[in-house]
Amino acid sequence: MFSFCVMNLWMSRKFNLILDDKPTFSALSSEVAKRGIHAFHALLMPVIISGGIYGGIMTPM
Repeated sequence: MFSFCVMNLWMSRKFNLILDDKPTFSALSSEVAKRGIHAFHALLMPVIISGGIYGGIMTPM
């Protein structure tokens, strides 16, 4: 893992991939909220499937 981190650091400096501009907290939190709203149905699917199995509505075939 250490060698992977070193290689990653070396390659990012070689190809100038280090970002110096850091987003503000408000911009970051709004982006997380926006992506969370779009991913709501996908994040709810395990709950729906598990609830259906444990509720006896469907079976894991």
